[in-house]
Amino acid sequence: MPDGQDIHIPEEFCAYVSANPGLERWVRGLLQKAERDPLTGLYNVGYFMGELTHECARAERYGRPFSVLMIDVDDFKEVNDSCGHQAGDAVLRMVSREIESNVRKVDVTARYGGDEFAVLMPETTGEYAAHAVDLIRHRIEEQPVPVISLDDRQPFIRVKVSIGIGSYHDSMVDSSQVLVAADRAMYKDKLTRKRRAYERPQT
Repeated sequence: MPDGQDIHIPEEFCAYVSANPGLERWVRGLLQKAERDPLTGLYNVGYFMGELTHECARAERYGRPFSVLMIDVDDFKEVNDSCGHQAGDAVLRMVSREIESNVRKVDVTARYGGDEFAVLMPETTGEYAAHAVDLIRHRIEEQPVPVISLDDRQPFIRVKVSIGIGSYHDSMVDSSQVLVAADRAMYKDKLTRKRRAYERPQT
Protein backbone atom coordinates (compact mmCIF):
# COMPACT_ATOMS: atom_id res chain seq x y z
CA MET A 1 0.00 0.00 0.00
CA PRO A 2 1.50 3.42 -0.96
CA ASP A 3 2.40 5.74 1.91
CA GLY A 4 -0.38 8.13 2.83
CA GLN A 5 -3.13 6.11 1.08
CA ASP A 6 -6.42 5.94 3.00
CA ILE A 7 -7.46 2.51 4.31
CA HIS A 8 -11.02 1.40 3.49
CA ILE A 9 -12.65 -0.49 6.36
CA PRO A 10 -16.04 -2.18 5.74
CA GLU A 11 -18.96 -0.69 7.68
CA GLU A 12 -19.93 -4.11 9.03
CA PHE A 13 -16.51 -4.52 10.64
CA CYS A 14 -16.68 -1.03 12.17
CA ALA A 15 -20.12 -1.78 13.65
CA TYR A 16 -18.88 -5.07 15.10
CA VAL A 17 -15.83 -3.43 16.66
CA SER A 18 -17.92 -0.57 18.11
CA ALA A 19 -20.21 -3.08 19.78
CA ASN A 20 -17.26 -4.70 21.56
CA PRO A 21 -15.42 -2.14 23.78
CA GLY A 22 -12.43 -4.38 24.46
CA LEU A 23 -11.95 -5.12 20.78
CA GLU A 24 -12.41 -1.44 19.92
CA ARG A 25 -9.62 -0.43 22.32
CA TRP A 26 -7.36 -3.11 20.83
CA VAL A 27 -8.04 -1.97 17.24
CA ARG A 28 -7.50 1.70 18.15
CA GLY A 29 -4.19 0.82 19.79
CA LEU A 30 -3.14 -1.20 16.75
CA LEU A 31 -3.97 1.64 14.38
CA GLN A 32 -2.08 4.15 16.54
CA LYS A 33 1.00 1.90 16.57
CA ALA A 34 0.83 1.66 12.77
CA GLU A 35 1.08 5.47 12.57
CA ARG A 36 4.02 5.85 14.98
CA ASP A 37 7.77 5.40 14.81
CA PRO A 38 8.67 2.82 17.49
CA LEU A 39 11.93 4.47 18.58
CA THR A 40 10.86 8.10 18.96
CA GLY A 41 7.08 7.84 19.31
CA LEU A 42 6.64 10.46 16.58
CA TYR A 43 4.42 9.90 13.56
CA ASN A 44 6.01 7.83 10.80
CA VAL A 45 6.62 9.00 7.25
CA GLY A 46 3.50 7.28 5.90
CA TYR A 47 1.22 9.22 8.24
CA PHE A 48 3.12 12.44 7.58
CA MET A 49 2.77 12.12 3.80
CA GLY A 50 -0.95 11.51 4.16
CA GLU A 51 -1.38 14.68 6.25
CA LEU A 52 0.81 16.62 3.80
CA THR A 53 -1.39 15.50 0.90
CA HIS A 54 -4.51 16.78 2.70
CA GLU A 55 -2.82 20.08 3.59
CA CYS A 56 -1.63 20.57 0.00
CA ALA A 57 -5.18 20.09 -1.28
CA ARG A 58 -6.53 22.59 1.27
CA ALA A 59 -3.87 25.15 0.37
CA GLU A 60 -4.58 24.86 -3.35
CA ARG A 61 -8.33 25.13 -2.86
CA TYR A 62 -8.49 27.93 -0.28
CA GLY A 63 -5.10 29.63 -0.66
CA ARG A 64 -4.22 29.04 2.96
CA PRO A 65 -0.54 29.14 4.03
CA PHE A 66 1.42 26.24 5.44
CA SER A 67 5.07 25.43 6.01
CA VAL A 68 7.23 22.35 6.31
CA LEU A 69 10.43 21.95 8.34
CA MET A 70 13.04 19.37 7.41
CA ILE A 71 15.54 18.63 10.20
CA ASP A 72 18.70 16.55 9.96
CA VAL A 73 21.10 15.61 12.77
CA ASP A 74 24.62 16.73 11.83
CA ASP A 75 27.39 14.09 11.79
CA PHE A 76 25.04 11.40 13.08
CA LYS A 77 27.13 8.57 11.59
CA GLU A 78 30.08 9.70 13.69
CA VAL A 79 27.95 9.35 16.82
CA ASN A 80 27.13 5.73 15.96
CA ASP A 81 30.72 4.95 15.00
CA SER A 82 32.37 6.51 18.08
CA CYS A 83 29.75 5.93 20.77
CA GLY A 84 27.63 3.04 19.51
CA HIS A 85 24.06 2.68 18.31
CA GLN A 86 22.55 3.03 21.78
CA ALA A 87 24.02 6.52 21.96
CA GLY A 88 22.65 7.22 18.49
CA ASP A 89 19.20 6.13 19.64
CA ALA A 90 19.47 8.42 22.68
CA VAL A 91 20.32 11.34 20.38
CA LEU A 92 17.32 10.62 18.14
CA ARG A 93 14.98 10.43 21.13
CA MET A 94 16.29 13.72 22.54
CA VAL A 95 15.96 15.49 19.19
CA SER A 96 12.44 14.18 18.63
CA ARG A 97 11.42 15.24 22.15
CA GLU A 98 12.74 18.78 21.71
CA ILE A 99 11.14 19.20 18.28
CA GLU A 100 7.74 18.05 19.49
CA SER A 101 7.98 20.16 22.67
CA ASN A 102 8.65 23.35 20.73
CA VAL A 103 5.95 23.24 18.06
CA ARG A 104 2.18 23.52 18.38
CA LYS A 105 -0.18 20.61 19.05
CA VAL A 106 -1.77 21.17 15.65
CA ASP A 107 1.58 20.63 13.91
CA VAL A 108 2.45 17.14 12.67
CA THR A 109 5.91 16.00 13.75
CA ALA A 110 7.38 12.86 12.17
CA ARG A 111 10.53 10.84 11.91
CA TYR A 112 11.08 11.11 8.17
CA GLY A 113 13.78 8.45 8.02
CA GLY A 114 17.10 7.65 9.70
CA ASP A 115 18.30 10.86 11.33
CA GLU A 116 15.82 13.12 9.50
CA PHE A 117 12.66 14.64 10.93
CA ALA A 118 9.82 16.63 9.36
CA VAL A 119 7.23 19.03 10.76
CA LEU A 120 4.04 20.04 8.95
CA MET A 121 2.82 23.45 10.15
CA PRO A 122 -0.70 24.35 8.96
CA GLU A 123 -1.70 28.01 8.77
CA THR A 124 1.94 29.03 9.11
CA THR A 125 3.96 31.49 7.04
CA GLY A 126 7.70 31.21 6.47
CA GLU A 127 8.29 34.07 8.91
CA TYR A 128 6.56 32.28 11.79
CA ALA A 129 8.25 28.99 10.85
CA ALA A 130 11.64 30.74 11.11
CA HIS A 131 10.89 31.61 14.74
CA ALA A 132 10.11 27.95 15.42
CA VAL A 133 13.40 26.94 13.77
CA ASP A 134 15.41 29.27 16.04
CA LEU A 135 13.71 27.84 19.13
CA ILE A 136 14.12 24.21 18.10
CA ARG A 137 17.79 24.66 17.21
CA HIS A 138 18.53 26.45 20.49
CA ARG A 139 16.76 23.83 22.61
CA ILE A 140 18.50 20.91 20.91
CA GLU A 141 21.97 22.44 21.05
CA GLU A 142 21.70 23.22 24.78
CA GLN A 143 20.78 19.61 25.67
CA PRO A 144 23.90 17.43 26.11
CA VAL A 145 23.19 13.72 25.70
CA PRO A 146 25.03 11.56 28.32
CA VAL A 147 26.70 8.53 26.72
CA ILE A 148 29.32 5.89 27.38
CA SER A 149 31.65 6.21 24.40
CA LEU A 150 33.53 3.26 22.98
CA ASP A 151 36.85 4.87 23.92
CA ASP A 152 35.66 6.09 27.38
CA ARG A 153 36.73 9.64 26.58
CA GLN A 154 33.40 11.32 25.82
CA PRO A 155 30.87 11.50 28.70
CA PHE A 156 28.24 13.38 26.66
CA ILE A 157 27.43 14.50 23.12
CA ARG A 158 26.60 17.99 21.96
CA VAL A 159 24.11 17.74 19.11
CA LYS A 160 23.71 20.14 16.21
CA VAL A 161 21.04 20.06 13.53
CA SER A 162 20.51 21.46 10.06
CA ILE A 163 17.02 22.80 9.38
CA GLY A 164 15.27 23.90 6.19
CA ILE A 165 11.94 25.67 5.71
CA GLY A 166 9.56 25.31 2.78
CA SER A 167 6.46 27.53 2.66
CA TYR A 168 3.48 27.42 0.31
CA HIS A 169 2.83 30.47 -1.84
CA ASP A 170 0.43 31.15 -4.72
CA SER A 171 3.13 31.17 -7.39
CA MET A 172 3.85 27.48 -6.82
CA VAL A 173 2.64 25.25 -9.63
CA ASP A 174 2.20 22.37 -7.20
CA SER A 175 1.97 22.77 -3.43
CA SER A 176 3.92 19.53 -2.94
CA GLN A 177 6.94 21.61 -3.96
CA VAL A 178 6.98 22.83 -0.35
CA LEU A 179 8.58 19.56 0.75
CA VAL A 180 11.23 19.81 -1.99
CA ALA A 181 11.96 23.42 -1.00
CA ALA A 182 12.35 22.45 2.67
CA ASP A 183 14.70 19.60 1.78
CA ARG A 184 16.88 21.85 -0.39
CA ALA A 185 16.97 24.54 2.29
CA MET A 186 18.05 21.95 4.86
CA TYR A 187 21.02 20.82 2.77
CA LYS A 188 21.94 24.43 2.09
CA ASP A 189 21.93 25.07 5.83
CA LYS A 190 24.12 21.99 6.39
CA LEU A 191 26.69 23.09 3.79
CA THR A 192 26.77 26.63 5.17
CA ARG A 193 27.34 25.37 8.73
CA LYS A 194 30.14 23.07 7.59
CA ARG A 195 31.89 25.90 5.74
CA ARG A 196 31.73 28.02 8.91
CA ALA A 197 33.21 25.15 10.92
CA TYR A 198 36.23 25.00 8.63
CA GLU A 199 36.84 28.73 8.57
CA ARG A 200 40.02 29.89 10.29
CA PRO A 201 40.52 33.38 11.75
CA GLN A 202 43.01 35.46 9.80
CA THR A 203 46.14 36.58 11.67
